[in-house]
Amino acid sequence: AAAVCPVTTLAPGASTTCTGTHTITQAEVNAGVVNNSATATGTPPTGPSVTSPPDTTSTPITQTPGQSLVKALTGDSTGGAVAVGDELTYTITLSNTGNTTLTGVVVNDALITPSSISCASVAPGATCQLVGTYTVTQADADAGNIRNTAVVTSPVCPAGSTDPACTTTIDTPVPQTPSQTLEKLLTGNADGDASGTVS
Repeated sequence: AAAVCPVTTLAPGASTTCTGTHTITQAEVNAGVVNNSATATGTPPTGPSVTSPPDTTSTPITQTPGQSLVKALTGDSTGGAVAVGDELTYTITLSNTGNTTLTGVVVNDALITPSSISCASVAPGATCQLVGTYTVTQADADAGNIRNTAVVTSPVCPAGSTDPACTTTIDTPVPQTPSQTLEKLLTGNADGDASGTVS
């Protein structure tokens, strides 16, 4: 946009300081710099207008990439205590907590279906969310617990990172209610003495 100059008519050797504003864009934050080029144009008493050579400044922008990762059990098909055969719903949410756009984000959770989601870009303040289901097995009931881990790869999280912002694990208890019955019956009598009674 055009700058605002307090003086628009200048005598030879005189100068003026013009000011203007610019709203920083996300693209500039992602680039880490604001490049600005300005020229001045004036009209002499006679002849065509004249334009100065451009003057350019580069203003660095501090980049603070960041993310958080939260995993939660968000549903149970029966609505009661977790038990064998229940279909559990897990939600894994990556939030961009920094000031730069995260690109090539992948959220993985091998236990659930679907097991991954890819987000081409996640703007600051936005999220990339994976929602999947898992059916409780007898092995889970025997163990008394379901351990579930989610992993994210992104510009903040290289593959294999153990940072809490890159991987998270939750445990879902499976209540154990062991019980048994025992019944004993007399199922035969040889009646060796032919008395018809047990003796």
